[in-house]
Amino acid sequence: MDRCDFLQERKVVHDVKYHTQIPFFITFNHGNIQILEQHSIQSKVYCPYNNRTFWVENEFVTKDMKAYDYTNYEIPLKKGDTVKEVFAYQDKVQIKKNGILGWTYRSNLE
Repeated sequence: MDRCDFLQERKVVHDVKYHTQIPFFITFNHGNIQILEQHSIQSKVYCPYNNRTFWVENEFVTKDMKAYDYTNYEIPLKKGDTVKEVFAYQDKVQIKKNGILGWTYRSNLE
């Protein structure tokens, strides 16, 4: 499969081990949420589409009560991998690896 985008490439400087988790994604067309608790960095939200309650960083919550393009998936990485930077926030970076959206800490990237 070929992919094309104009995102900046970043080099991975540390191995990031896989953490057992059940990853989920909130897309633009199913991002309606209800805010249950709001704090300075994250908000606890309920997403009717996923029938799930979770914490989401406030950078991904819009004024019209949607969460766009959010994932809790921390991508496993190996030192020397190349990833694409999608969005930097707090001490994290939303990235794409082989076309899959996830996140990692800024300190894992050059």
